[in-house]
Amino acid sequence: MKLFAAFLVLSMTAGCAAEKNPPVAQTDVAQPSTSSSPTVAPTRNEKVTAIPDPVPVCDGSGRGITTISWVGDRDSIYEIRLGGPQGKLFAAGRGPGTAKTDKWVTNGMEFTLVMKGGATALDSIKVATTSEGCE
Repeated sequence: MKLFAAFLVLSMTAGCAAEKNPPVAQTDVAQPSTSSSPTVAPTRNEKVTAIPDPVPVCDGSGRGITTISWVGDRDSIYEIRLGGPQGKLFAAGRGPGTAKTDKWVTNGMEFTLVMKGGATALDSIKVATTSEGCE
């Protein structure tokens, strides 16, 4: 009887010890969420800027020089168009990129960023000219 009681006690304590340190289950690994909250779509980060803006015009010609820069996906090809998405092509390349104008930029000139072959403006900027700071 003592042998049976010892066996019974050992069996019960062995089961308790096993439950205190269970093996790591596969469910402890991160699983995809099953919540009903909506998925947030990624936003586009394309942007076009001009430096300097306003563009200095110090000779009275009304024309100046600026550098147009754009930010975008390195795997996409962008175009900078004058006056809108269908305008004259000024520059093209992968993002990010830059292109310096010659002395033809006028007050209110618009530079528009589009995907290559696209007709939709991703971003645009209208530059101003100034004689401020001229000597």
